[in-house]
Amino acid sequence: MRVWILVVFAACSTHYVPQRPGHVAVTMDSGQITYVRDGQSYHHGVFGTGLESAVVGSPAAMSAAHEYTFRQKTGFVAVMLGLVAECGGATWTLIEASKDRNAAVPLTVMLGGVVATIFGGLYIASAEPYRWDAINLFNDAPALPPGALGSRLPKRDAMLSFPP
Repeated sequence: MRVWILVVFAACSTHYVPQRPGHVAVTMDSGQITYVRDGQSYHHGVFGTGLESAVVGSPAAMSAAHEYTFRQKTGFVAVMLGLVAECGGATWTLIEASKDRNAAVPLTVMLGGVVATIFGGLYIASAEPYRWDAINLFNDAPALPPGALGSRLPKRDAMLSFPP
């Protein structure tokens, strides 16, 4: 069963490279989400750090991308701590029950672990809109002026000139 799942995800790849300059697109590369901007690929990374690299230059997009990675990291930590509390609480409950002692405290620890795991999973899920906000905010921002490499802020001369 696991081999089948691995094969399915390994098959998720494309050689398509978006050609729209100044915009971030989402593609798959070797089964990983990849952000493409101006021909350069940024792999999603463990907690979505590739998104932060892909939207550099737009403060609003960078803020949304940072919130995305923060929620991914925080949710992951909550899930891991919750799993530790669940396992520890279950073990402690078995020990207390085998000695005919009150198991209220270990059961509370185990229940707290369940709550932390659920909270962490929901917090990770709540990060997803921030990913798309970051991409949309970047793509909807004004185009980069020529030679502004990585900066969405217009040059000083461009700010002082009037449109034709």
